[in-house]
Amino acid sequence: MARISDRERVVAVIALVAALAWQIYVLIRVALQAPTFLTLFEGLGTPLPTVTRAFVATYRYWWLVTALFSALSLDLLRRRELPVAYFATILAFSAATALALDAWLEQAVLGPMIDLMQKIG
Repeated sequence: MARISDRERVVAVIALVAALAWQIYVLIRVALQAPTFLTLFEGLGTPLPTVTRAFVATYRYWWLVTALFSALSLDLLRRRELPVAYFATILAFSAATALALDAWLEQAVLGPMIDLMQKIG
């Protein structure tokens, strides 16, 4: 492993911050949308889909995922030498996690509404 240049460090910081920013965006959406939709779901009177039940059980702890990736990113960036495989793994999993949380939020919130609309006709 060779010592990384300042330019490479800046590129790494930008990439990792972008993935973390996406996770933070999802956390903000969850914090703003979840209470409203949970109130709505309580009034539906029908059983919720499994995806939505899992969302309701876990969404309060999603910040732990962002905290974990933040710690891993800081660990990576504090090193004088940047292990490429470690960097690629953290970046890929951080971005994939942001995508998965975003998709889960969309499915958990919209799924019951789509089911209800289909039942109505």
